[in-house]
Amino acid sequence: MIDSFMLSCYNRGLKLIIALHDRNSLGTWDTDAYALAYGADSFYTDSTAQTAFDNRVRHILAHKNPYFGNRTCSTLSEVVFAFEPENESFGHMSTTYPSWLCTRAALIRSLLPSASPILVASGGGVDFPTSLLSDFFSCDPLDIVAVHSYYNDAASYLSSAVTTATVAGKRLVYE
Repeated sequence: MIDSFMLSCYNRGLKLIIALHDRNSLGTWDTDAYALAYGADSFYTDSTAQTAFDNRVRHILAHKNPYFGNRTCSTLSEVVFAFEPENESFGHMSTTYPSWLCTRAALIRSLLPSASPILVASGGGVDFPTSLLSDFFSCDPLDIVAVHSYYNDAASYLSSAVTTATVAGKRLVYE
């Protein structure tokens, strides 16, 4: 299904930001295999969970799309704008694990061809504070710090976020 969806997007001139996991599947709004096996906090700290997730990342980026000549997803820059390790990392959590995200971003970067125009994004949080962790701006493999917020608070955060991103050499995407 993702293969034909990518083709449909390409035919419409669209590029995708692809999240490789959804934080909300760790028991917030849904419960996936990682939540059942490790729980939300252990997903970010347990080495077995990290290995399992890294294998998922490798599998997805190595997937061959039949509509693009069986090329791997990691090479489809004509339809992929960015990959992000996880949508809304650390949302609805009292503890954050930015090193987890940076390590996964480094893995994604290592799986992309050298000089690939495909970018690596943070995936945002559930509000400005969880989207704009200082560690995201110092994480070299991240190109984009993604911002999510379900509140009407952009005016109070956006200007300083743009400045911080500019100083850090990052793009800022408000999703």
